[in-house]
Amino acid sequence: MVCTRYRERLGWPVVADPANNSPRIFVGDLISAVVVPVAEAKALLSRALEADVRCAVFSDALGTRWTFLVRPSLAPLFGSGGFPVLARGAYVALPALPGHPLATGLRWVVEPQPLDTLSDLAGLAGVAAPRAA
Repeated sequence: MVCTRYRERLGWPVVADPANNSPRIFVGDLISAVVVPVAEAKALLSRALEADVRCAVFSDALGTRWTFLVRPSLAPLFGSGGFPVLARGAYVALPALPGHPLATGLRWVVEPQPLDTLSDLAGLAGVAAPRAA
């Protein structure tokens, strides 16, 4: 099962969404999620990669929003757009792991990494605002 692969390969606390038989992860002690419009998300990802901020990123089915997954820390809002961190207790539907297709329409932009290698939310928030010249 897809959820078992996430847990075994990545240490992610993934459960099955019974409504559409796809994986989902709960936002809370182990994962934080930030949903960003694609135009801003591309710039954020570029700055994150440049600063070695490690995050998993996936696109919605329409390609209009990207979801950044990192470890939690204290940084409730960030970026010039004030992108909110999803509320604790919310869940996020996930794309399938690479090599294990599902028909969700979600796709990885930056493939998932083991939980303990992800940067925390403060690291992502630190690169969210464009640098002054």
